[in-house]
Amino acid sequence: WFLSMLFVEPGEQARGLGKALMDRLLPRDRDGRVLSTCTDAAQPISNGLYAALGMVPRMPIFNLIGRPRRGWAPEPLPGGVTVARVEPAADGLLDAAHQAELDGFDRSIMGFAHPEDHAYDLRERPWLFAYRDASGQLVGYGYTSEVGRIGPIAVTDPELQGPVLGHLLTAVEPRGASAVWLPGAADGAYRTALGAGLRIEGFPTLLCYDRPFGDFTRYVPTSPGLI
Repeated sequence: WFLSMLFVEPGEQARGLGKALMDRLLPRDRDGRVLSTCTDAAQPISNGLYAALGMVPRMPIFNLIGRPRRGWAPEPLPGGVTVARVEPAADGLLDAAHQAELDGFDRSIMGFAHPEDHAYDLRERPWLFAYRDASGQLVGYGYTSEVGRIGPIAVTDPELQGPVLGHLLTAVEPRGASAVWLPGAADGAYRTALGAGLRIEGFPTLLCYDRPFGDFTRYVPTSPGLI
C-alpha cells in the first residue's frame, strides 16, 4: 500500500483535514500490509502526520544528476558476469518468460512483484539490461534511457550496485544529463555516481514506512513516487 500524494490548501491546514483524508484512504484490513510513503524532508508537519500513523521516516532518497566527467571509466562488472539488453515484445511489454523471471527476482529482493511498474519503465526507459553469472542465472537488472533517467536497478549482491550503475551511465548516451534516485542504503551506487561526477540535486525525500520491507542495499527505485 503506497500513498502517492496528499495536499491541503495552505489556508485550510491545521484543521484536521489531512488526518481525515488519511482515515478515508488507509486500508481497513492492514494484516500483511506495509504502509509507506515518500515525503519532502522540508515538510515536518506532513512527516509528523505520517509518523503518527506509523509511517516513520526511515531513509533519505537523493536525486543525483550529471554526466560522467571526461576520462572517467566505470568499475568493471565482476568476472563471469555478462550483460545483454532485454528487448520488449511487439506490444512493448516483456514476454511471459522474461516477466516471470523478473517477478521472481523482485520477490526475492523487495518481497513483492510489480509487473505494472516494469510496463511503465519499459515505456519511459526502454533500455532494460539483464546481468547474468557464468551459469546464466539472473543476478541483476537495470533500466536507462536516451533522456537520461536511470532506474530501477536490482541486484542479488550489494557489491554489484556500483558496477551496474556505472554500466548504465555509459551504455546509453543521453541527450542531456543523467539522473538517478539513490536511497541512503545504496552506498555502492553512491560511490559510483559521485566518483563519476554526478551531484546531489536539492533536498532529499524521506522514505517512510510502518514496518521494514525490501532490501535497499540491493534495490534502486525508479523514483520516490514509484518504489
